[in-house]
Amino acid sequence: MNIWLALRLSGRSPALEPHRHALAAIARKIDRRTSLFAALALVASGACAAAAPPSASVRADYSQLIQNVSQLAEKEMAAHDVVGLSIALVDDQRVVWARGFGHADKSKGLPATPETLFRLGSMTELFTAAAAMQLAEQGKLDIDRPLQRYLPELSVRSRYAGPVVITPRNLMNHHSGLPRDYLQGLWTPNSNPDSLIRAIRGIELVAPPDRVFSYSNLGVSLLGNVIERLAQTPYAAHLEQRLLQPLGMTRSSLAAAPVSHPLMSRSYRKGEETADPALRDIPAGGLVSSATEMSRFLSMVFAGGRVGDTRILRPETLDAMFSPQNQGVELDRSLRIGLGWMLSGTGDIDLRGAGTVAHHAGDTVSFHSQLVALPEHKLGVVVLANSNSARGTVNKLATETLAQALEIKAGIRQPVAEPVELARTPLSPADRQAYAGYYTTQMGPVRVYADGDQLQAEALGRTFRLVPRTDGRLALKYRLLGLIPFKLDALDAIGFSLDHVAGRDILIAHRNGQELMLGEKIEPVPLPAAWLVRQGDYVPSDTARDGPLVRSVHAGFENGMGFLEVRLVQQPDRPLRLAIKPVSDTEALVLGAWNDMGETLRAERSANGAEFLEFSGVRFIRQ
Repeated sequence: MNIWLALRLSGRSPALEPHRHALAAIARKIDRRTSLFAALALVASGACAAAAPPSASVRADYSQLIQNVSQLAEKEMAAHDVVGLSIALVDDQRVVWARGFGHADKSKGLPATPETLFRLGSMTELFTAAAAMQLAEQGKLDIDRPLQRYLPELSVRSRYAGPVVITPRNLMNHHSGLPRDYLQGLWTPNSNPDSLIRAIRGIELVAPPDRVFSYSNLGVSLLGNVIERLAQTPYAAHLEQRLLQPLGMTRSSLAAAPVSHPLMSRSYRKGEETADPALRDIPAGGLVSSATEMSRFLSMVFAGGRVGDTRILRPETLDAMFSPQNQGVELDRSLRIGLGWMLSGTGDIDLRGAGTVAHHAGDTVSFHSQLVALPEHKLGVVVLANSNSARGTVNKLATETLAQALEIKAGIRQPVAEPVELARTPLSPADRQAYAGYYTTQMGPVRVYADGDQLQAEALGRTFRLVPRTDGRLALKYRLLGLIPFKLDALDAIGFSLDHVAGRDILIAHRNGQELMLGEKIEPVPLPAAWLVRQGDYVPSDTARDGPLVRSVHAGFENGMGFLEVRLVQQPDRPLRLAIKPVSDTEALVLGAWNDMGETLRAERSANGAEFLEFSGVRFIRQ
């Protein structure tokens, strides 16, 4: 699932790198949802700068764009250790530019080209949604009927009042309330759909359906199961027959692991080759494709669902997929999502005055991708990369490419953001008191407190200043050792405020006129004695099959709240801290942005009486 902001901090001293990583983490957590406990997205939209429409001859000339973006790609790749990348720009039915940069296989000296194959991660969901809507067109699938009509053995539990009705529409717009992932067995090639349904039997919702946007790869995988049953054909085979082959995507495929093909890119971490693990959930992340072949998907969209004489989707179906599905969801604020498509831009995907901005990112452990479509202008771009550090790069290149293409084709120039000045006077005592307290957020627990006439915030193991701005919001500032200011371009564009929404005191992040619910103010809940004795260090049991993800977990108690400190295999030196809220002696919620919504952590006992913690099907045993 997760469009991350790139922080440009002055200097590259190794001594400053830990601080740079921590600050980058804040911008990433604000700007994107990726990894198990990932963040929601900031949606950026607004008015565009006026520009005189260019002549037809100017609109057709993309040569300056090609030069500009090529230089930007080389610069970004060098700055972020990106080994290989491919890009394609589509203007209606033409690929007006496609190029590879760097290497598909560095050890063999093989260059990346527009035909290089990459793993596309969650971009697969665009195809899963399209296949579901094909079945809806045929009358085989009603996207507003309960999911159990198609998966009768699916069993879901809820701690929330009211009936649990999850529909295929909920799965496509990520409002099902299902957990983001089911960790046990996630990183294995076993993609048997029936075994997944059996494994998650009795799974607990993290939120009531239709309450709030909650990204769920698990939900998309269940939609793949529905497709397979209705088509009476294995999911991958059905999509190849009904989508990939008609689109002419003959080298593309759906698989749990990187395919054996001479055009398949290797994967990299910090410039060194690394294995990209298999992924069980093929409908949510199994697509392998190239920039050239993904261009055909974009051209189909711009042709109203046709490829030549072949109808892939009806125009009205595409219109529905590009229509916001969550306008009545109060907790989503300005975030908009269609059916399978993110809308109006999120995070780095900031294109104003372009009409509908429909897109989807894709991430595996090492591959990152971004596809953006402007349906009203029939412009689109796809950027694919083979390095774990490329997330910000693919987003930046996609946005910059379309910004320049939009100006060339339609005369719409992106406005220059006006910086917001800091206020000359401190916050009033009443405002400082209103902000002070504890929050559960997408960055983990945050403590805000008054220090004289200033506000301080403790997050990610560091202390930040919250400084009032002239627009009434707060800016986040950081000083190394309390003395040396860091310039945070990404965070400087974000303002913070407190609002009362649906009975909750909500911390809101504002960017480019759009809003993200960042977290909720909470009262610390003392841990019951049963949970206090569970403090300590835990590791996944030998039966856990989530090897690439969790390395260790520390359960602790601090500032009146329980927490988990999670260390991932890929980032062991940057632990992720999460608040937990006990709801019984044996169950606790692992909180994200909300005080009463989250995945369930359970304390259970094995056959020999030894206690262990269970989360998302994975057992954690005390060291």
